[in-house]
Amino acid sequence: MVSNEILDSKLEKIFDEIIGIDFAKNKELKNEKLLGKKVGLTARELVHLYYLIEEEFKIEIPDEVILEGKFDIYNNILEIISKCIINKY
Repeated sequence: MVSNEILDSKLEKIFDEIIGIDFAKNKELKNEKLLGKKVGLTARELVHLYYLIEEEFKIEIPDEVILEGKFDIYNNILEIISKCIINKY
């Protein structure tokens, strides 16, 4: 099983390279809404991120996660990835 530290590092890299947000240096943003004023992602960037995460981690994020509004905060996304990898979703 992959450790949460490795997953976190890979996710930080995706955000930094693709979106331009360095969560490694801005850890306080990891509990902020991605579409909110503090992080400032656009809806288009969030959708792009969704597909990149599925591709990078070789997972399929369940529709109910999106419908329940859980794909909205960095730490929530990290938890989703972890659960998908260990097949709890």
